[in-house]
Amino acid sequence: MNIISNILYWISTGLLVPVIVLLIFFFIRAIILIGTFFGQYLQVKKHSESFYARIVKLTPATLDSFSEALPEKSDTIVTAYAKKIIASRDNHARIDLLLSEYEIEADKELSTSKVLTKMGPILGLMGTL
Repeated sequence: MNIISNILYWISTGLLVPVIVLLIFFFIRAIILIGTFFGQYLQVKKHSESFYARIVKLTPATLDSFSEALPEKSDTIVTAYAKKIIASRDNHARIDLLLSEYEIEADKELSTSKVLTKMGPILGLMGTL
């Protein structure tokens, strides 16, 4: 019985170090994600009022002026895909493709956060055991 207890102790001690290292890594990654989220929030807040007001007033006649009003250098995928959709306005199949690509890009941005929210509790439980 003592041998089994010792084996389980060695296994749990051997797993403790990687769990702690991964928890520290995920904590640092979460801090970086919070900073990225805050930066994106400030950028969206800065452009959203004028952007959405123009979208509400958008007609086929004002589409060119709307396209020119979009920021030249913007890191948001909304602006990038809005430019692509406006450039492809006569090709409905291309617009459908761009919309599906936008969905995939938006899901990719959320995937890291999803993994962190699932892995943190798992590693916490492993560390506890």
